[in-house]
Amino acid sequence: MHYSCLSDAMEGEFQRLLFTAVSSPPPFSWYTNPLLRIQEPRSSRNWLHLPMELTLIIFEKLGAIEVLTTAQRVCMLWRTICKDPYTWRVINMRVGVPKFMDYQYRSLCRRTIERSCGLLVDISIDHFADDDLLNHIANSCGSRLRRLRIDQCYSDISDKVWCDLAKKFPLLEELDITYCCRITTITLESFGQACPLLKTFKFNYPGWHNHYSSYLFRDADNEYAYAIARSMPQLRHL
Repeated sequence: MHYSCLSDAMEGEFQRLLFTAVSSPPPFSWYTNPLLRIQEPRSSRNWLHLPMELTLIIFEKLGAIEVLTTAQRVCMLWRTICKDPYTWRVINMRVGVPKFMDYQYRSLCRRTIERSCGLLVDISIDHFADDDLLNHIANSCGSRLRRLRIDQCYSDISDKVWCDLAKKFPLLEELDITYCCRITTITLESFGQACPLLKTFKFNYPGWHNHYSSYLFRDADNEYAYAIARSMPQLRHL
């Protein structure tokens, strides 16, 4: 009888402690430690419900190459947006680390220009530009273009081609021809005369300096500077 009462008392105390442990609030660390905190279920976000303006910003950050090769395959809605000419008012074809051959990049660039349906106002191209592609840009949307960026164009483009191109960009406000070969003072003056709205001009030409050739580059730098000063009176940024 004595052992039975003792056993009953121990079981009662165990039940009391168990009930107290379950019903008492969790330790303070449960609230302060994110690893111990009980996570409430969150509803998943549907990217298809994003406003079109935000989707266009995402596409612009991705760049035209990623949009054409990846983003437009995500879903039907994104594919529809990718076919909208408004999506291609700004085309960023900066290559970075090349994934394709130059002729493949040129083909992709032509597709984006065609999708713009003449609404293109801003285009950036790295590495793969040539005279045929530049003429295609000028003939397709040159009358609307306001910003043209051609970086590291090593194709053999003559002064005559550059001069003919300049005449097809009457509304151009910003021109960036960084490390492009065969850019002469004739080309600079042609853009200055044909593009009266030009306000920003960025120009670096490929070359190397050492002790023996510095005087040659000094003379060339002066010639380029005089050509810019003579032909681009509205320039604000150089």
